[in-house]
Amino acid sequence: KNMSKSSTKTITVAIAGGGPSGLTLGRHLGREAPECFEVTIFERGAKDRDQGAGWDVSAEAQASLQRAGVNPQVYQCPGSDNMRFYKAGESDPLTVLRLPPYLERLGVKKAYLGLDECNLETERSKIINALVESLPPSTTVVNDTVISEATQDSEGKMELLGRDGSSLGKFDVVVDASGVSSRLRRTRFTE
Repeated sequence: KNMSKSSTKTITVAIAGGGPSGLTLGRHLGREAPECFEVTIFERGAKDRDQGAGWDVSAEAQASLQRAGVNPQVYQCPGSDNMRFYKAGESDPLTVLRLPPYLERLGVKKAYLGLDECNLETERSKIINALVESLPPSTTVVNDTVISEATQDSEGKMELLGRDGSSLGKFDVVVDASGVSSRLRRTRFTE
């Protein structure tokens, strides 16, 4: 939708969770209508913490990441579809089998095992770094910040509170992308 700042007020958005989902949303809002949204992403973890690897990113997630400007080659782990066999105490593998071709030689199709939708594993840290680098100036990431609760004022703004009860700001919209351990999960406001 074509929106201009002169016809629309800036909507303040808080995203709880600076993982791939929260950052992708922040990137999409900033890319689609940067003059309409002021986005703050709150992440409880440190900026440089290890995010791990081993993700299998679905075709839909890859499309969303590409739309956000992140190329799959940036985060996929080459060789993650290989099986390596080692002799105890040895550092070099005895043999390496590339899983899809090996299965095909045995007459087994990936679909038979439910592997037809598997892609190369990914490095979560690389996804996050690429998304952070692509965020527009209207989007801010605040690390090392725990959200303890949200309240709503008489004007309908939602205020996020930090671990010590201090205000993290008031927002028009709050999106919870902080996962299963979210403190906001059960918070709902109605008009």
